[in-house]
Amino acid sequence: RADIRRVGGRAQCGYLDQCFCSRFRCTMDIDWELVESIEVPSASISGSGSAQPLRRLQGLSPAEPITWVFVVFGIQVSTVAPTIGTTDPSEQWDFDPFFDVANPWTQRRVMDVCEALREESTLERLRLKESAFHCWMASFEKCRLDRGLRFPSLAWEFHEAASDCGTSSWMWLQSGKVIALSVSAGVRLVKDAPYDQVLKLKQEWDGFLSTTAPGTFHASILWVDAETTHELLWSTASTLAILLVVALLVMLVFTRSMTLSVLVCICTLTVLSSLLFFVTVAMRWDLGLLEGVATIYFAGYAVTISLHVAHAYSEAASFLDATPPSPTSAGASPAEGAEGAAERPSGRPLVGFKSARVARFRRTTCALQ
Repeated sequence: RADIRRVGGRAQCGYLDQCFCSRFRCTMDIDWELVESIEVPSASISGSGSAQPLRRLQGLSPAEPITWVFVVFGIQVSTVAPTIGTTDPSEQWDFDPFFDVANPWTQRRVMDVCEALREESTLERLRLKESAFHCWMASFEKCRLDRGLRFPSLAWEFHEAASDCGTSSWMWLQSGKVIALSVSAGVRLVKDAPYDQVLKLKQEWDGFLSTTAPGTFHASILWVDAETTHELLWSTASTLAILLVVALLVMLVFTRSMTLSVLVCICTLTVLSSLLFFVTVAMRWDLGLLEGVATIYFAGYAVTISLHVAHAYSEAASFLDATPPSPTSAGASPAEGAEGAAERPSGRPLVGFKSARVARFRRTTCALQ
């Protein structure tokens, strides 16, 4: 407990007051210490030696945003997810039956991780904030050494010693015994940081724990958001690629024209590029789940319209390539054919050819609709 007395009429902010009535009424972490009464001055000394009142926000720096990463010991996590349906979250993890924190070697192993996370090279590599760190095993070691006891504790006395030194919210207890615990560290990244930057940092954590603490795992909301964004973008790109390949093959089958098939794909890509430009550049929206699903739906409509237009164009092209039947093909002589052609008004097609053209035009119109 700390009794903080403010000196002067104005006090500088920036610390936390922890108050108790009589004895301690709440469970504190064992790294808290009882100190004597302290005085916090509320004025700064100028060059002339006189006290100058501080303004309310003077001397305060904005807090650096951090996100917590948890290194967990003693818990097994299943990474297998069903393709269809959901599973109960309680079935995705379980306590490791082979983890025994009472074993002195296990205590040393956890302590080695805590010390490695405090090294200067690790702080820079994993982008850790030095003041944002919590290791119960380090507090347990300090408690034992302050009482003149040895660390690591012997297995038969560990759980009683842990209870005497104080438990923490960073551990799991079962029947009063510690069966799992975690080490937490704050990284200098915000939750909405670029996902590629977060995934690169996650790989650094993977490499660190694979050499320092094999068998453990680390968890953070940063990893969840970054991996979700990565999988969403990858699945969207894969779906669009499959859609374009299928559209190309379908057009080749029905039109037997590589030119029309390629034009359909180009038109679809142009529409999608315009959509993505509007979303990311013009509106400055972030690509999330809703944007990914909407892009896939929009791509389906873009391909459908292009397919209809290209198919109708191929039908019209085959119709224009057709020629009217020659009179000689019906058994008439060239002279009779020429004479018949002279009797017909110029520019007027045969009746049968006109009927075929009208029918083809109607089919083309229906295809466009």
